[in-house]
Amino acid sequence: MTGEIIAEIAKALSEPKRVDILESLQQTAVQCDDYQCCDLSEKCCNVGDLSSKLDLAISTTSYHLRELRRAGLVKTSKRGTQVFVELDFGTFHDLGEYFISFLDILKAKQKE
Repeated sequence: MTGEIIAEIAKALSEPKRVDILESLQQTAVQCDDYQCCDLSEKCCNVGDLSSKLDLAISTTSYHLRELRRAGLVKTSKRGTQVFVELDFGTFHDLGEYFISFLDILKAKQKE
C-alpha cells in the first residue's frame, strides 16, 4: 500500500459515522437475511436497512458510503432500485498487512 492510499483511508475514517458504518457492516452484513434480493450472498447489506439500523437518512448514509467506497473500504452493487454494500476484503487484508509490518519492526526493535 502506498502512502497516498493510507492517507485516503485515514481521511475516510476521520468521520465517526463512517466508522460506525464499517462496524455495523462487520457485525450485520454477514447476516443479510434477504437472500432473494441480495446478489452478494451473505456478505451484503441493503443500504436502506443499514440507514435504519444506524438511524441515519439514506442520503447521509449514501454520502458516507461514497467516501468509504472512494477509499476502497466498501463495495456496492445495484440490483434494480436497491443498493447493497459489503466490506472490501482485499483492502482490509492489505491494510492489516501494512500495520502488521509496523508491529513486526517495532517488536524487533524492542528485542534489541
